[in-house]
Amino acid sequence: MDRKNVNDPDALFDAADSIGLSSTEAASVLKNALFKEAVDLDWMRSMEVDPEYVPSVLLDGELLANPQEYNLYQRLMSRHGVKRR
Repeated sequence: MDRKNVNDPDALFDAADSIGLSSTEAASVLKNALFKEAVDLDWMRSMEVDPEYVPSVLLDGELLANPQEYNLYQRLMSRHGVKRR
């Protein structure tokens, strides 16, 4: 497992590059807070849901709290008709 500090902008830029996204665009997104409104809405929604554990996943109103095994994600996705790419 490759452990990276996601609070380090360079780690985020490397991640963007590794999946074929532009690190220059990623830097612009961070510098200019291009998704601030969407992020703020997600924070507000998380306060309403008030999960007891991090990480937690909310999908179509179903909260999966503290999923530590891959099969928990698989079952959640399957129940909601999410197909693996």
